[in-house]
Amino acid sequence: MWRTTLVPSPRYYRVLLPDGDHEELPLLLLLHGGGSDSEYLHEVQPLIDHAWDNGLPPMAVAMVDAARSFYLDFADGSQKWETYIFSEWLPELRRNFPVGETREKTLIAGISMGGYGTMRIGLHHPDAFAAMAAMEPAVMPAYELADVDPRNIAFQSREILEQRFGSPPDEYWNASNPANIVRANADAIRDSGVSIYLEVGTDDFLLLNEGTEFLHKVLLEHNIRHEYRLVLGGNHVGHNVGDRFLNLLDFLERTLRPPVDDPVLAEILKRIQKQRG
Repeated sequence: MWRTTLVPSPRYYRVLLPDGDHEELPLLLLLHGGGSDSEYLHEVQPLIDHAWDNGLPPMAVAMVDAARSFYLDFADGSQKWETYIFSEWLPELRRNFPVGETREKTLIAGISMGGYGTMRIGLHHPDAFAAMAAMEPAVMPAYELADVDPRNIAFQSREILEQRFGSPPDEYWNASNPANIVRANADAIRDSGVSIYLEVGTDDFLLLNEGTEFLHKVLLEHNIRHEYRLVLGGNHVGHNVGDRFLNLLDFLERTLRPPVDDPVLAEILKRIQKQRG
């Protein structure tokens, strides 16, 4: 539990630690989706345990109750979620748990609403994280709110939009849109070397596949390296979400333990270069 003046208080959070004694663990900030809370960490713990048993490096995984905040600093200043995460929650975790304090030891990931928060926060602060990974993020297939088809944003009422982004919500929504953050912050994102992972199912019933595909194309247009997975038959919920979460953890493992040099590949590339003169 943590008391704060930045967001509704007190806030509850959960931290999952690996067995044994550890120092300087990587820290994963895992952001839950809308309608959930930090109890979701308990739901995915078996998947994290499985990943640890199969090569995922030991790490601390933290999740905070964030209601339906979208992890935003609200336009009217009444709730400051991004500020809370950076100025209070992250330092609290680093004070009280055996985690590293460098960007190389800090990761952020999320699902749905948490995927939106992951991309928006991560793209705003690419120098704060070694990796950002978003499953089925709640992003829209347009740069401006006025251009979003109503069917894509039907799960967010006008009331919810105005509570978070102001009335009218357009200007702050546009500034908070991960696609626009990429356009405004492309050089910093590219130069940071942060590892980026996006994934979504083809059959997402919230149509988040369309927004995720759009963000993927924006990253490509700005020459920002990333991994993108479009899961055939995947929906927003259902039996394959667990396997997809394991794929996300595998990506984080590859970030923390980069593949060793491949001598076979090096030899092939050398031959190709020689043939090209």
